[in-house]
Amino acid sequence: MHPFITKIRSGQFCLGTCISLSDAQAAEALGPDADLLWIDTEHSSLTLDSIKTMMMAL
Repeated sequence: MHPFITKIRSGQFCLGTCISLSDAQAAEALGPDADLLWIDTEHSSLTLDSIKTMMMAL
């Protein structure tokens, strides 16, 4: 089972944040310490290329 689901079901707190900057380094820095990252494509000016770059950084 996915570690995030296991953590939620066991009652542990999960840490997550929203990324709306088109900076792959920010995603890379947040990735190891977060249980989830939400890439906001609705309220930001992210392009498909910047999203792809962030996903590769994770």
